[in-house]
Amino acid sequence: MLTSGHIAASYILAQSVKSIGIPLTFNEVFGIIIAGNIIDLDFFIGFITGKTGEAHHHSITHTPIGILVIWLGIWLIFKPPSMLSFLILAALFIHLILDDIGHWTYRAHLFTSRVYPQINWFYPFTKYHHYELIMSNIQVLKHYVFKTTPIFILEVVLVIIAGGLFLVSK
Repeated sequence: MLTSGHIAASYILAQSVKSIGIPLTFNEVFGIIIAGNIIDLDFFIGFITGKTGEAHHHSITHTPIGILVIWLGIWLIFKPPSMLSFLILAALFIHLILDDIGHWTYRAHLFTSRVYPQINWFYPFTKYHHYELIMSNIQVLKHYVFKTTPIFILEVVLVIIAGGLFLVSK
């Protein structure tokens, strides 16, 4: 999933708690959005390490262990209240789910273009797969838009829903 989908999903998560009577401040909503996107900082580090394209998902930040370490760091530095801490952790895990959803929908036969697992859910107990990765960011984008269209459509739907929630909240 692209950054816009991760932002939208995090915003939807933050807004969803309003429906159960939990108001969040602007800073708390912003924090949830940042948390839902922070693990993609490895994308920029990939320009130095060579882990571009799909390969940036093969960093420790894109594993449940990495997510827990990031969440613990956020908790130690900012000491968020329990509900906010839970929402931050949820946003981090939703990021992993969205990154791997292409593989799951391929396995469910929703499209025919093979999509390999992007997330190593059992790291460090299992190794990353050794399938050939798309290393070019442009090629990843083309593959995403033209060959895994249901995932691209999901992203567009998430952005539309988040935009609608934003407009309604104003």
